[in-house]
Amino acid sequence: MNQSPRSITLLLHEMATGQGDVEKLYERVRFQFHRIAENLMRGRPPHEAPPSTAIADDIFLDMIDLGEFHWENRRAFFAYAATAMRRRIANHFRDANRIKRGGDFQQQPLTGNILVDARSDIPEQMVEVSDLLDSLHEKHPLAIEALDHWAFGNWTFEEIAGMMDKTEHQVEYLVRIGKKIAERAIREANH
Repeated sequence: MNQSPRSITLLLHEMATGQGDVEKLYERVRFQFHRIAENLMRGRPPHEAPPSTAIADDIFLDMIDLGEFHWENRRAFFAYAATAMRRRIANHFRDANRIKRGGDFQQQPLTGNILVDARSDIPEQMVEVSDLLDSLHEKHPLAIEALDHWAFGNWTFEEIAGMMDKTEHQVEYLVRIGKKIAERAIREANH
C-alpha cells in the first residue's frame, strides 16, 4: 500500500472537497497515529494511562468531526494530531490526579531538563511540560513544534524533518532553540 506523503496529502484535499473516503484516509494514517500515541505513552504505567489505540482512534474521529476539514498538508494534519494526543493524555492525567487528591491538581516541580520532564513516569510532570509547551507555542511555533515531537513523540530528527518539511539540520537547530526557550521558562517559573 502506498503511504507516500503525496497520497496522504491528496486524500486530505479530497476530504476538504467532500469527495474523500474517511476509511481510506484512516487506513493510510492509522500506523502513524498509533505510533504517535504509543510514543507519547512510552514509560507510563499501563494501569494509569489510557490505551494508545483508543487515543489514536478518538483523535482521528475528533479531527474528522471538526466540521470544516481543511488541512493545508500532511504536516499540519499530523502536527495537529500529535498535539491533540499530548493534550488528551495530559488532561487524562490531570483529571486522574484531581480524583486521586480529591480536588485540585497537584503541581509537580519541573527539573529544568525538558527531556527528563517530558518523559518522566510522574504524570504530573508530563502535565506541567504539556501546559508549558502550549503556553510557548504561540510565540515560538516552529521551535516548540519540533521540540514537542522530539521530547514527547520520541521521533528522530529525520522523522520530524519529513513531517515539518525541513532538513534534519534545521530540525536539530529548532529542537535546540525550543529546549533553550522551554528551559528558560522553567527557570523563570521556579524563581
